[in-house]
Amino acid sequence: REVVKQVIANNTGAIADYASGKQQALTFIVGQVMKATRGRANPGVVREIILQELGGK
Repeated sequence: REVVKQVIANNTGAIADYASGKQQALTFIVGQVMKATRGRANPGVVREIILQELGGK
């Protein structure tokens, strides 16, 4: 979850794109988390955590 928060903080442009309706931005953010974890994270779980974090803002 901390990695997700860090990726969100470092990619505010992608977050803004997602907020404006660009679904591709969510895929990009998931990819950045996967890159940060060197592929060790489960993409489905990462996606859910991202959505939870963005929903909480």
